[in-house]
Amino acid sequence: MFARSWPTAWAAVARGRRAAAAGPTTAMLIVSSRHGLWQRYGPDGVHAIEQAVGVLAEALAARGISGTPLYVDDSPLLSLLGVLPARAGDPVDVARVIREVAARLALTDEHARFALLLGDDAIVPFHRLANAADDDDEAVLSDQPYAVDGDDLARPVRAVGRLPDCGFDLLIASLHAAAAAHRQLAAGECPAGAEAFGYSASFWKRAARGAYGAIDAPNRLRLSPPLAHPDVPHPGADGPRFRYYNLHGLVDAPEWFGQRDPGFGANAPEFPVALRPEDIGCVPGAVVMSEACHGARLIDRAPSDAIALSYLAGGALAFVGATGVAYGGIGDGPLLGADLLAQRFWRSLLAGRPAGEALAHAKVDLVSETMARQGYLDAEDEKAVANFVLLGDPSLSHHAPPGGQGAARGHGDGVMAGPEGAMGAPPARSIPLARSGTHRISDGRAPEALAEHVRRAVARQLPGFGGDDVRVRLAGGHGSLGSARGAPPGRARDHVVVTLSRTVRTCAGPCCPTVLRVTVDGHGRIRKMAVSR
Repeated sequence: MFARSWPTAWAAVARGRRAAAAGPTTAMLIVSSRHGLWQRYGPDGVHAIEQAVGVLAEALAARGISGTPLYVDDSPLLSLLGVLPARAGDPVDVARVIREVAARLALTDEHARFALLLGDDAIVPFHRLANAADDDDEAVLSDQPYAVDGDDLARPVRAVGRLPDCGFDLLIASLHAAAAAHRQLAAGECPAGAEAFGYSASFWKRAARGAYGAIDAPNRLRLSPPLAHPDVPHPGADGPRFRYYNLHGLVDAPEWFGQRDPGFGANAPEFPVALRPEDIGCVPGAVVMSEACHGARLIDRAPSDAIALSYLAGGALAFVGATGVAYGGIGDGPLLGADLLAQRFWRSLLAGRPAGEALAHAKVDLVSETMARQGYLDAEDEKAVANFVLLGDPSLSHHAPPGGQGAARGHGDGVMAGPEGAMGAPPARSIPLARSGTHRISDGRAPEALAEHVRRAVARQLPGFGGDDVRVRLAGGHGSLGSARGAPPGRARDHVVVTLSRTVRTCAGPCCPTVLRVTVDGHGRIRKMAVSR
């Protein structure tokens, strides 16, 4: 069955290459594991998946994009190009195959700008990166290494998305939905409307409004509390296509939660249930950006217990979220971490970039702006680069800016710095994949005294962090992606991060861990506060 169905996708690839033969071809690698799919779905299931991939490749060809199926462990393309198969379950080896195939295709003027990962962690594994933040993530689950050709995660050369196979029917439906969207783009029917819906915890409403302002009036952002899941008007099939969430997410709960603003009365619930998977419904064509911790966690999840998968099952074409703990700001200062990433993602999407490239540009912007502002990356900044992933086809555009014509075609639309270069404007300094450091505070305070000083200062603004149940820890300032090399004196060398954490029971029962990371300079002054989502 497998041998009969495989030529279907390749026939569509050939048609796409002929259609673009007059010049350089944009390609999307459709990456999966033959053995993984075979073990899970059997020959009939693999046949159906390959038929759906063929339909997607046909639709891509209509846009001048070569949809290239790539089984990293057993593929005719590997033999043709002289690339060794990947070891099963090894993300580093899978990334190696993607890089080598892309390099060989480039020799024939076919540029792999996109990579669509077909399957969940058991089929195409996430990378497990070191976690530099003092939180509960054992490792950072990431697709970002699939986007780069070296060790620098801040220099993506291709846009990456993932269609998870959390259910056979959902995988097939997602492939057909992506194909239908490509056919619309090929016909010049890129959506132009930008109606938006936003929902945030009231605790960090100021920072959330700064991000939401990229797609709507900031004062239209809904807040929890006072709203909870019975109160908020959940948009359905006729609702806004763009949906932004800045709520709490937990590793062991399907719901997302709000958090009470410190200025609210004590009668308001501290962590109300803000959104549940069953609240989503039918949402064809939606684009979702969520800052919730674990918002894109897929392992051992189904649409009934994961809001991200509920959105995909409801017809959403793109979901951007974090695989683990995510951090953002609280007040009116410059946006940081996930807040800055969300703002830049929406700006890029509205400029007409495909979803995968919008996310890639947002990450480059986050790194560039943070390095310019402080000369190094904190752990919360690097986690935003590493653990935010796109669930959906990375080559799909979701908005046609006024007067724009580039979204309908797959190449020549000017959204990359060039097929052989990094996306966007990369930072001047390289940010290595693995680099760590420890910095000493220079004002003579003992670590315990400094930590207590910070705890008291924070408690004056955020009384919830003043209790005896708050754990306080102190560590060096930048994370494993950040580098103090070349930074101006005093900017990265003499600072520490004081981490305050507390756990509060939510209205639904599960406990919500909240982590507040406070960056302190060499004189004991608080320079930055980031709180987990």
